Amino acid sequence: EDYFPETPPTHGILRYADNEFTIDYTPALKKKVIRHLEQMAHCSDREPPPLARQRAAKCRACAFQPICRIGRAQMK
Repeated sequence: EDYFPETPPTHGILRYADNEFTIDYTPALKKKVIRHLEQMAHCSDREPPPLARQRAAKCRACAFQPICRIGRAQMK
């Protein structure tokens, strides 16, 4: 949107290995994405993101588990 202000996007595509979903681009979703980006900007090694709902099974299947402090903790 900031790069092409004359043609704002109407949707985005969330693509997984075996499926994809069209996501409508709405003002509410834009606000939510910006809020999450701001939260991500405050994360660091000393202050990792809050992950209140992580499940060990999800961490075991995650490709980042070997380098993720939270994922490694779930495996203990």
